[in-house]
Amino acid sequence: MKNEKLFQQIRQHAERDVPDLTSKIKHNERFLTPTKRPSFTAFFKRPVPVFSALSLVLVVLFIFILTPSQDVLATSTVYLEINPAIQIDLDEDDQVLRIIPLNEDASELIKELNSTHRQDVIVAIDKIIEKAIEKGYLSEEHPVVLFDILSNHSNLVERLNTRIQDRIPEIAQQRLPNLDMVRGNAHSRDDENNAIQPGQRMRHNLILTLLDMYPDEFTYEELSTLSMGELRRLMTEHNADEDTPPNRPPMPNRPN
Repeated sequence: MKNEKLFQQIRQHAERDVPDLTSKIKHNERFLTPTKRPSFTAFFKRPVPVFSALSLVLVVLFIFILTPSQDVLATSTVYLEINPAIQIDLDEDDQVLRIIPLNEDASELIKELNSTHRQDVIVAIDKIIEKAIEKGYLSEEHPVVLFDILSNHSNLVERLNTRIQDRIPEIAQQRLPNLDMVRGNAHSRDDENNAIQPGQRMRHNLILTLLDMYPDEFTYEELSTLSMGELRRLMTEHNADEDTPPNRPPMPNRPN
């Protein structure tokens, strides 16, 4: 009996003093499973790299926003001169990049145009002619549109000229029966004495050409008072028969 009681006491002490190996293993750093830290915890633990990354992003956005966008370079340009003088910049596919007014009348006309960006040049010209008729710049009495094409690529000039000339009958049938689109000269001439605004260059060059044709019949001042249709008629008459004096259109009275 005494031995059994002693055995029970030893057993109780043994159970109390045996270490919990499982618990120790669980808390040992070698056996711990790493846990993912929240992003804001990482931010506060390593603020310098995070701030550097954010600063870089902000600088890039700042530069992107403030840097002006570069206009796409035109491969060809069509100039129209009605009274509104208009510059149409085109890409290599004859699509409109931008339409630029060259005088005040053109600015007012373009304001009333629907969007022409990336439309075919023929569509844009048709819209401009339609608006010019609405506003009275083109009519049966004044049906002439001067145009010219400038490009560093001769094939583009030839293609655009052909397309515009081929489109005249259809445009005329829809808009103005006697519409006449005449190839002018948008380049500056060597004999210019004064700076000529781009919006008046083709008309100015046409008058100079007529003065070459009729050196003794007209003055620059007289021709500058004529409409585009009258200037066109003088050129047509000269080309038809150079020996026949021109049928002079009415001229303003000269001062005594």
